[in-house]
Amino acid sequence: MVTSEGNAYEKCLMNNIVSSPNQIPATLPDHLIVEEILQRLPVKTLVRFKSVSKFWFCIISSPEFAKKHLNRTSDNNEFILLNSLYYSRSYKFLSLPYDESSNLKSPIEMNFTLDIPSRQQLQTEKGRVVDLVGSCNGLVCLSCLSYPTIILCYQFLVICNPATHQYHEINNPSSTIFYYWFGYIPSIDDYKIFAASTTSLEFYVYSLSTGEWNVLSHTDTVFRYFKPELVPLQTAVDDILYWSIVVSHRKIRHIIGVDIVNLNFKEFPWMDWLDRYSRASFFEMNGCLSLLCYSLSRQPQADVWTLKQGNEWSSWEKMFSFDIGHKYLLHITSNGKFLAQNYLKPHISQITLIDPSRDTLQQSSLDIYLNMVAARGYVESLVSPFGAIKSTKEEDHEV
Repeated sequence: MVTSEGNAYEKCLMNNIVSSPNQIPATLPDHLIVEEILQRLPVKTLVRFKSVSKFWFCIISSPEFAKKHLNRTSDNNEFILLNSLYYSRSYKFLSLPYDESSNLKSPIEMNFTLDIPSRQQLQTEKGRVVDLVGSCNGLVCLSCLSYPTIILCYQFLVICNPATHQYHEINNPSSTIFYYWFGYIPSIDDYKIFAASTTSLEFYVYSLSTGEWNVLSHTDTVFRYFKPELVPLQTAVDDILYWSIVVSHRKIRHIIGVDIVNLNFKEFPWMDWLDRYSRASFFEMNGCLSLLCYSLSRQPQADVWTLKQGNEWSSWEKMFSFDIGHKYLLHITSNGKFLAQNYLKPHISQITLIDPSRDTLQQSSLDIYLNMVAARGYVESLVSPFGAIKSTKEEDHEV
């Protein structure tokens, strides 16, 4: 089956042949130039090459080309850092690369400054907070919170592509939302935002392909006897978004997931071995659902468990343990490396990349002068923050 994106991609190639039937052939056929040369180039170069010709603009701008280019570059080892700048209203992105041996390299400031759009610019006196919700396939999702009065707060979201300098502002579905998740769902080829308020039990899912929020219903049935405690680390595996859990000091044991595609809640059996821990954070490691579990003792010990068979909930297996110290966990990579932060003194942090899966615990540390807000995995891409929405303001939303 040929998709509309594929049709657009093929149409660009065909139009170039039809428009120049008598032209002397180039050294290489168009499809070889596109597939063997253009798809291997960095994003910044491709953005400049859009102005070479209508044909190149058509090809490079197509969603199908963006996907093929991403497939060639998705294994890059890199984090994106969000850094707040003191005495200004700006937030900057920094790239933090690392090599195959998990050695961190010096951060590089990205040529993309997030100046919050018009509504936020009006709230300079009362302050604002910007948080990094998630990063996926080159798209970065941010939540923007301002406090114009003591009582009210207004929020909105931004999905941006720092490499192409495009951004898409999204209205928040409710003023009580304070928990978000952002990610890509391969089964439906769509990017989703999950928004939740545990105080009012409001839950919403945003689709980038439709540009609409959907409300999750039947919350009174699911949360009849308890209210969920949302921990920042969440992950989606096979269309299910799993909420990380607080284990200690709770009489009722629940593991809740959200079917992001069918928009309903799912409840999973409690594992008795979780009672040994104070809290547990879901994440994905090597394609499998996994749990990072923190010990109840005062020792900063952490265990990693993995669901070996996705459809068999009893197949949880303890993989390894490691000492996380008193560091603040920032991000877990898809292959099980842990990025952590330790504050040394004001404006100076020690960033550590830990690979606990090896026989000898391997870690690389770097002291950086940053007032860092958050970090996520990152890869440069041409993926549009507008998804399938062809907004008339798309060209204007470039910085």
